[in-house]
Amino acid sequence: MRKLITKGEVAELLKMTKSQIRFYEKKGLLQPIIDDNGYALYTFDHLDTLEMILLLKELDTPISEIKKILCDEENYDYEAIIQRSHQNLTKEIKRLTQKQKMLENKLNLYKQSTVNAFSGEYCKERVLYLIEEEMAQDTTIKSVYDATKKHHVDYLNPDIELCSIQKDHNEIVGVINQKEKDYVKDVKRYIIPEGHYFSYMFSYDFSDDMKVIEALFHEEAQKRNLVLDEALIFIDHFGRKFYEKHKVVGTIQKRVLE
Repeated sequence: MRKLITKGEVAELLKMTKSQIRFYEKKGLLQPIIDDNGYALYTFDHLDTLEMILLLKELDTPISEIKKILCDEENYDYEAIIQRSHQNLTKEIKRLTQKQKMLENKLNLYKQSTVNAFSGEYCKERVLYLIEEEMAQDTTIKSVYDATKKHHVDYLNPDIELCSIQKDHNEIVGVINQKEKDYVKDVKRYIIPEGHYFSYMFSYDFSDDMKVIEALFHEEAQKRNLVLDEALIFIDHFGRKFYEKHKVVGTIQKRVLE
């Protein structure tokens, strides 16, 4: 009468698959007894080993670490294993909580964004931290790269809003809505006055002709009988990219003269 159990019976008992057991065998975590007919058979010790492997996997322990634990008979410390897993889980919960908050913020921002629409809005005084005072209007990716390196600006920061102001055939470029971080402490500032602004938020890619968009903006302002300031403000919203595939979101605006 057979006293040991087969791979299929082990799998059924521990609610595993035979392929999982084979995987652990290939990784050197388990060595079954091979009978005269070449079949793998398993003892209570094998079951205990597999149960420990399942527990450690449940605790997100890497295979390499599991192998060390199984091979080191003298330094096994159950409490340390549980503590380490608890610490890792706490870190992961914190990371996921931050990710959840980020996603909620992105969703709220998306719902608040009326893209490809004109609007009137009151804006408080804004500070433009100057990156370049004479950046060419045909801005290239290289000029943007050079500016971010010069001022240590994080290009992937979703809170950054790149802003350019065109007036009297000159253009200044900087960032707005920034806290007093290191890279803005020593740069020049330009104050964008408070007031009522006529705005057009739109999605675009870098092949679009901005002159066409500006013409559309001024045509709509004329329809509304608005008298606008000369300075044209363009804001590139880094945190609103990809509302449409391969496109970013920008806003052009001018202050309405009373």
